[in-house]
Amino acid sequence: MICQVLNDKRLCPYEGIRTIKGGKLLCIVHIDSFYKGEPMKWAPKRLLAWEIERRAKLAVERVMLNQLNAEHYRKEGN
Repeated sequence: MICQVLNDKRLCPYEGIRTIKGGKLLCIVHIDSFYKGEPMKWAPKRLLAWEIERRAKLAVERVMLNQLNAEHYRKEGN
């Protein structure tokens, strides 16, 4: 899952690995900031859903490309 904090109007690029009160996922960097009391901007749910969908599509494309490559090299090796 992705970290649910906005950095300069963008989603944090790191993976969220820990849940805090309220069910928010945070990366190690933002967990430290959260417990220090630093202000944070939370990403809207719509943006988080879009990012999760985007990553899922990329994963599917990667799998399909790997299958095509494997098929090509299998044919080429015969």
